[in-house]
Amino acid sequence: MVVAHDHRSDSVGLRLADHQPLFTKLQAGEMTYTTNAVKHYFAVTGGFVDVSARNITTVLADSAIRSEQINLQEAQKAVAAAQQALQSAPDQKTTLKIEAELRAALLMTKVAKKHQAHTY
Repeated sequence: MVVAHDHRSDSVGLRLADHQPLFTKLQAGEMTYTTNAVKHYFAVTGGFVDVSARNITTVLADSAIRSEQINLQEAQKAVAAAQQALQSAPDQKTTLKIEAELRAALLMTKVAKKHQAHTY
């Protein structure tokens, strides 16, 4: 089973088990999957999900980083840097790029914090 969380909330956006074949876009957010009763958390920046007729789910992510590989302090620094850079962005193209970097850094921070909460 794959569970993809909506990046705008903590609600479950996708649960796939005994599902009809499906191919759909994957939005940036947290992805959780469980194997042998162990949950694995990832920060995913987008991509696609494919569910075959044989009930095999494949996630084709633009990037996927395991929660335990995220350095929370570095992610928080990236958030602060992006927020500061937004203040002096010279044009719309730069603003859009910085906003994308900010969203990614916020996602990393959220996933890292959630993982740390599960490890204590």
